[in-house]
Order: sequence, then structure tokens, then C-alpha cells
Amino acid sequence: MGLHRPPLAVRLAPRGPNGHAGAARGRLPARQRHGGGRWRPGAGRPGGPGPLLARRPGRRRARRRRRRGRGGRLRRWPLRGERVRPEGRGGGWTAVTAERKNTISTSVDPAADAASAPGLGAAVCILGQLSRLEIESKVQNILKPLARSTNVDVFLSLESGGDGVFNNPGTANNSGASFCGSSELDEGEVRKAFAPYFRDGVFGPHLTENVTLERWPKLYLFKHGDADEAARAARRKHIANVLSQTRHQLDCAELIQKSEKSAGRQYDVVVKVRENTIALRPVIPEKLMSITEVTIKHCQWWGGVNDKVMALPRMYLEKSIGAVYPAMQAVMQDAEPLSAMLALIGDRSENTEQVVMWTLIGNRVPFRERGFEMGDSDGDDYLPFVDGRCYPSEVPGGQGRWCVVSHCKDCWPSQPWTLNVTCAVTSKGEKPPEAYRDAGVTDATELSDPDPAQECFYGIYR
Repeated sequence: MGLHRPPLAVRLAPRGPNGHAGAARGRLPARQRHGGGRWRPGAGRPGGPGPLLARRPGRRRARRRRRRGRGGRLRRWPLRGERVRPEGRGGGWTAVTAERKNTISTSVDPAADAASAPGLGAAVCILGQLSRLEIESKVQNILKPLARSTNVDVFLSLESGGDGVFNNPGTANNSGASFCGSSELDEGEVRKAFAPYFRDGVFGPHLTENVTLERWPKLYLFKHGDADEAARAARRKHIANVLSQTRHQLDCAELIQKSEKSAGRQYDVVVKVRENTIALRPVIPEKLMSITEVTIKHCQWWGGVNDKVMALPRMYLEKSIGAVYPAMQAVMQDAEPLSAMLALIGDRSENTEQVVMWTLIGNRVPFRERGFEMGDSDGDDYLPFVDGRCYPSEVPGGQGRWCVVSHCKDCWPSQPWTLNVTCAVTSKGEKPPEAYRDAGVTDATELSDPDPAQECFYGIYR
């Protein structure tokens, strides 16, 4: 059985008959009882510094005292600029910090300072091609509503010059924004169109990415096949276009980081939309600015997650939209065997939606899919966005108009819409099931009134 150990203050500061700290003979107990240290003048005298301050304890004993952290007793040796005071008869000692003229910050991490400072508000990424850019709805239903509650900065990563690049050839027939006027804008005019929200942008020609097809055994194999070299070339081109799209996401992430470094603070929320995204209703700033996980649309996920639009807390920027392009490059360039995350992306992904999903899961990023059209339609307040197409005027030389795609291709927010969209373009190239084809139903592109009751061959949850 161990010996009884008296409280720390009793062991280190026994009191004499006169009530002052220290032994009756005016000195501390023997050195061997208290470990190493040295004497200080005035120990034990009335008005002196007292035995706790008279003799500096050894390092081990000081660490032990700090770990105990008992209230009312001195938890550490007083620093320069501090004084001590007794807590009363029988008590210990309390360090009282004196005011210092020179204050030195204890932070050594600028990123931590930026994260703890008041946020910069919302960063909105608009990505894609200048020839397909829609502007009006983004300003009316994204930027202005957010600006009434917080600061908003717009970042652009757009391919300029030439015609648009499309993965679906049928889309190119009715997507030329030249009919709607945006392709006639140069970079300076685009900046002015998004003023006063425009912050920074990257503009340049379309770049063809190198693709190692062998590292993507399933990616878009269902669409192009592998029967001959022409099929493999088409699949390689499709994957290269996907890499270009994800490179725009990385560009935007780097622009945001650059802006934050200049300001010394970070944004609170990031919103990513495509260049042809149409915002049909205003976002609700209070909801969008309070998200705690990556927020995406709960429809057309194709075995992964909907990749058309996204909102996320700033803390997940580098692991979400800033991580897809580097991950795809690593799948093709890293030596085998690949890491578990890269192996999932490369071996299992059949489309872009699955590439994004495996990237989020591999980086342990929480995400939430918001519902649309059926059941809980809370997505209307967060992401009331739909892919759009510019449809040419039926009058020669007339102005085209922006239409939404069918809700079978991208789910719609609830009506009525604040944006005057009066047309919907059916999905070109969506092959109906065999039973429909036997009944004479074929895929076709047509313009019609927006009809949320339109029958979808595969449904909106797929």
C-alpha cells in the first residue's frame, strides 16, 4: 500500500505559525523532499515572494503540476509580466496576468487564421464554354438574391473561340448560343455582364486532353463500345471532353484560393453551375449559406451522383470539385497498383456521375442529395437550376430563346418559375425501351411547352 500523499500546496508550501508561507525557520523543507531547484532570496520572509516562487521546481514536477491544473493553485511558473497573489489563508497561489504593451500572435498557420476570420460570403463558379453561356437567369436568381444577404464573387472558367464542343452530337444542333447572343460577347463584355460580382476568370481555347484508355475499362464503354478503332477513338474523345470539364472545376478552385490568399480570409460557401445552367427560381440565401455538406440534385444520377450543379461548404472545396481532375489524371499516370480510391474510380466508373461519386467517397466528403418533383422537394430552395438550350428563332434573322431540357434529362424545380421560360427541348438521343419502340415511339428532338407530367422512358430517378 502506498504512502498517503498530501495535497500539492501542502507538500510545496507548508505554513509556519505566523501564517506566512514557509517553515517556522523561514526556509523551505529539505531539498531531497522537493526535487531539484535553486534558492531565491527572500524565501519565507513576510512580504517575500513565498516558497512556491522562491524555488523553481524541476521540469518534471512543473509538467506534472500543469497536467493536474487544479483550480486555485498555481498551474505553471509565472511568466515575465505576471504577478502572483495568495488566495487566502490555507489556499494556494494564483497567477494574475499583467497588461503587456507588446502582444505577439501565437498563430503560426496563415490558413488557420483565414479559416477563423469572418468569411468572404459566397463564391459562384460558372464553368464551360463561352459559346453556350447563359447570363440573365444567373444574375437574376443566383447573384442578386445572395447579394442581399452576403458578399458574392463570380469566378469564370470558360473556353472561348470557335464552336462549342459536345459529347452528344444531337445537342449541338440546338445549342448554338449565337442564336441567343452570348457567343458574340468577348471576354471584357462577359466581365461587364456579371458586374459588380465578377472577381476573376480564366479564358482560353479548348484543349484536347491525353487519355490512357486502358486505365478506363468501363468509362463510357456502354455508349461507344469497343468493336473497332473508330469506337475506341470516339470513347477516347468523350473521356477527353470529361477531363476538360473537370479541369474547369480545378481552375475555379484555384481562382478561389488566389482570391482568399489576397483577402486573408476564406469564403463560406461555393456554388458550381454550368455555363448553360438556367436558374428558374431565386435561391434562398439563408438555406444555401447554412449547408454543412456537399449538396447535389437527387435525380439523373446514373449510378453515381448528379454532376450538373453543386453547392458545398468551403471546407470541402479541395476534396470535391478541386479533386476530380487530379484524381482522373492520377488514375492514368500513377504506377500500379493504384490506391484503393483511384482503383475504385478507374475500375468501376461507367460515366462522369460515378467518377464524381467515387471521388467524394474516397475523400470522405459528406454529401446530400436534395429531392425534386416527387415527395420531399426541398431542392427547390437550394438548387433551382436546370440545364438549358438556346433554340433558334423560327423567323430568319430573329433572336433565339433559352429553353429548359426535358425533366427526363434534368429534374425541374416546382412551378411557377420567376424566369419567363416558355419552352422545353426533349432529349435528343435518349433511346426508348424496346416496348416503346415496338409501339412506334422513337427518339426525336422537338420544342414544346414545359410539361412536368411528360412521361420519361427511364424515370427521373435513375
